[in-house]
Amino acid sequence: SIVEDIYDDLDVVYEQSSGVGYVPCSLAQNNTNITYTFSSPTINVGVNELVLDVGDLLFQDGERACVFGIVPAGDSTAVLGDTFLRSAYVVYDLANNEISLANTNFDSTGNNILEIGTGDDSVPGATKVANPVTTVAVDGSGARIGGPTGATFTSIPSATSGG
Repeated sequence: SIVEDIYDDLDVVYEQSSGVGYVPCSLAQNNTNITYTFSSPTINVGVNELVLDVGDLLFQDGERACVFGIVPAGDSTAVLGDTFLRSAYVVYDLANNEISLANTNFDSTGNNILEIGTGDDSVPGATKVANPVTTVAVDGSGARIGGPTGATFTSIPSATSGG
């Protein structure tokens, strides 16, 4: 799966009982992106946006552990949540059944604010996708939300400990 490939590439330690992946907090310093492509727009999400410091968690080797912001959906519907949305400009145009996406410019120094209007072509600069999805199979289940809520983990096996 895509999540397994990401976990392998970044040495994420998946903790089955909580359904959460853990990484060294130092991973946030890496200049690595995960790139999402939707037909033509590309959204780059920095790994630093996916490394979530939730307190005093440690791997068994003593290294600080952080929660990783991508979790397997299992049999549920996959959801792009806040770890993705922080890196994207998203416009939901319900009247035209359109969603417009653009990569966030975190280092913007100028203003170029464009008004989103109404009617056809209401989002300035938006291009329509050549083959829009018109139906989606839904099984009635929802994506798992959350992470560690009631459990306290003080020691997580490290990616290198093999445990």
